[in-house]
Amino acid sequence: MIPTNKSFLFDGCLDGLSRYMETYKFNPDKITEEVESKICEYTGAKYCVVVNSATSGILLTLFAIKDGVRMDVLLSSYGYPAAYRMCNALDLNPIMIDMDMKTLGMNLEQLECSITSNTLAVVNVETNGMLGELDKMKSICEKKGVFFLEDSAASISQTYNGKTSGTYGDVGIYSFAPTKVLNSGEGGAIVTSDKKLADKLRKLRCNPDVSCLWPISFNFCMSPFLAAILIPQFDKFEYLKKQREEVHDSYKKHGLNIFERPLVSNSYPYAIYKTPSAKQLKEKLDRLRIGNLYQRYAIDKECPGAVEMDTEVIYLPKFYDMTEAQIKSICTIAKGF
Repeated sequence: MIPTNKSFLFDGCLDGLSRYMETYKFNPDKITEEVESKICEYTGAKYCVVVNSATSGILLTLFAIKDGVRMDVLLSSYGYPAAYRMCNALDLNPIMIDMDMKTLGMNLEQLECSITSNTLAVVNVETNGMLGELDKMKSICEKKGVFFLEDSAASISQTYNGKTSGTYGDVGIYSFAPTKVLNSGEGGAIVTSDKKLADKLRKLRCNPDVSCLWPISFNFCMSPFLAAILIPQFDKFEYLKKQREEVHDSYKKHGLNIFERPLVSNSYPYAIYKTPSAKQLKEKLDRLRIGNLYQRYAIDKECPGAVEMDTEVIYLPKFYDMTEAQIKSICTIAKGF
């Protein structure tokens, strides 16, 4: 069995819990503000609002920008369906945009043609760090006057043309779930350069014991205990990214033709392998108990690019503590499919 990512067990990470209890006296605001500051420092975003999950961040953002008039949200047709589900929860109309097999991102021609006067937002789902052409997406959204949200759940370690993912959009959403390069077991963050929106998100995030100040709010705050585990990892972030990149290079060294793109860094959590026999390969690896690999699915079966990715793309583990023997074994098996 390939081990799960254990970055939160590095020396000093769990010690953050003791520091929190001794220094902050269980004041959750102070320690979550420290996480927000570190995320801004790393990503270059002006404002950060940490939450209990990336899914909560998507819900809060869509809720905050919803205007009651424009109800269409254009989404990637392949990947983790959090944004699709949150649209349904908010009675927004999710419209699927097909995928471009060259970039594993949204088809830009279809995206531009699909934006109408009813379009509220575009959500780019950056599955496993596959960002698409962020600069062109941003340009289309600016030209059309629609909100651009990056679901960068797996991509805080990723850069596109030297700029951190999540900072191309009006808002970026990150996750700190166990498979991510930075992880505290759970948690998420919203980044933006819009102060008014950041202030609104903070008001929506917590459910204060005060009446009539804000008519609607949620209890989506990040746990201070998770924040305490997360903070020390920023000191090791460059090391963690480098380790993922080295595992990526090891897959290539052992002859596996994994997916790469110019301008996109290779520190994302999984190695992307494309084969017409992806399902059979996964079944084989599952039988051999090589865990922590997965496939994503087409949210809309009418989108041929998404269906192709659904059937032909498998994500192989790329955790920092994998051994050379484990990587070589996976490559030997995968090359037979």
